[in-house]
Amino acid sequence: MLNFISTAPDEQAARDRAASPVSSASVEVVLRGWRPGDGPLNSHGLCLLLRDGGLRLGEALDRTKDVLDGKDIAVRLPFADKPAALHALAQLGATASR
Repeated sequence: MLNFISTAPDEQAARDRAASPVSSASVEVVLRGWRPGDGPLNSHGLCLLLRDGGLRLGEALDRTKDVLDGKDIAVRLPFADKPAALHALAQLGATASR
């Protein structure tokens, strides 16, 4: 279950508009869920990683929820190559494909 701190509507809107900086080195991967047998998904870490990939806060939260709901999603992550991105996702408990 995701737990997030509630903020005032105007503060939340400002955070949603503020996109994370995107590195020129990024790769696209398809998130396919998480490894429930290995413990819970580090949803906070995944959300931060998606923000580092350039998603706005609201988008990153929505994509994280999609992963928790078992949906496949394509995302860009700030890594020089796919093996590094897949390793980082595995550390968070997410499963992904090239």
